[in-house]
Amino acid sequence: YDGPVEVEMMFYIPIPKSWPKAKVESAIENKIYPMHKMDWDNLGKIQCDAMNALVYVDDGQIIRATATKRYSLTPMAHITVSALSDWDF
Repeated sequence: YDGPVEVEMMFYIPIPKSWPKAKVESAIENKIYPMHKMDWDNLGKIQCDAMNALVYVDDGQIIRATATKRYSLTPMAHITVSALSDWDF
């Protein structure tokens, strides 16, 4: 795709194995947020660069992006790329 796009990124960060059970439960319930290491912008850059020439021509086409980090027992990244029309700006 060669037009303008929006990217929504949700990063599920692994919960440290050294944490006590109560802290793990708080992380699962989104009462604790991953605010150290794995900066959202570094995570996003890696994902957006990886989609060059696969999803869009170049990540310079991204005109709107959101990123969220949460702890999870199942680490993963969920990325949604949407084409934008003139009405979306």
